[in-house]
Amino acid sequence: MVSTQRAQTREVGIHREEEETSTWEFSEHPTVKAVITKQLTPAVCVFPLQFVKLKIAGHSCAALNDPGCQIPIVSERKFGWCKDGAVGTVSLHGFGRDHAVQAPLVRLTVRMCSNEECVNADVDDEGHVKQTEIPLVCAVTD
Repeated sequence: MVSTQRAQTREVGIHREEEETSTWEFSEHPTVKAVITKQLTPAVCVFPLQFVKLKIAGHSCAALNDPGCQIPIVSERKFGWCKDGAVGTVSLHGFGRDHAVQAPLVRLTVRMCSNEECVNADVDDEGHVKQTEIPLVCAVTD
């Protein structure tokens, strides 16, 4: 007795004869009669970088005046000597993809300077301190 098997195929699916009406709230689109285009000039403002003179931990230097910075960063070439007294580390993320640097955090004292020389803690006629050193926690990296 020899048996022969035949593979049978059949299509399976759902077929609907009636039309469905859409009740979606955005199903009707407005008709636009006219389109007006206008070429806009991009408003780009270029501002020069502003620098201030500082004395950081006794070293005179120039610093970028950036009111939007999240943490002050000092150069490892100039302040690498203070990394031994680090109080922690911070992960600094650059503009590139997956570019992060672990930088030590150090305590430094900062004082504003005039054009000639750093201003000492002077007191004016009314007894107010003109300039003094302030302690900052800075990241050390290049």
